Amino acid sequence: MSDQLPDTIKPQSLVDTGGRLNGFISLDKMARLSAQLASNDGFVEAQLSFGKDVQGIRLVRGTIKTELQLTCQRCLEVVSYPLDLKLSLALIASAEQAEDLPEEYEPLVLDSPALSLTTLIEDELLLALPIVAMHPETTCSINKEVAAENETVEKPHPFATLAQLKGKLD
Repeated sequence: MSDQLPDTIKPQSLVDTGGRLNGFISLDKMARLSAQLASNDGFVEAQLSFGKDVQGIRLVRGTIKTELQLTCQRCLEVVSYPLDLKLSLALIASAEQAEDLPEEYEPLVLDSPALSLTTLIEDELLLALPIVAMHPETTCSINKEVAAENETVEKPHPFATLAQLKGKLD
């Protein structure tokens, strides 16, 4: 991947200049996310634009796209999980300012002039992970095995033993 995104940015200067960032970050740079993945091979594509809205709120808008390899919790095999996230973050100086934001913006508290872009993207991906990763029921290999077992094993009738006992009593 040729367009590597910087690890650290200065969001205020990007807002002032109306900056745009387009590029990739390797999944193996995201330790917290990698701990949740079956494989950390691959990249995250991000397209971010910085600016202000009509109210003067400093914003980061954009998209994050990737395909994560998770472990299916039914069959323990790898399941691909594509993500296409939309960001609309308001850059604020304190948590109190978050109360005054319009609902369409998520707050991003800046406590220093520099911001780790890798951490920001990793946080968004962690929030988008499913609670339990699974294949669809129709394609999960464990369900195919259970269905095959159910077809081959002939279940005895639950009252067959009672019928035999009744026959002995007559």
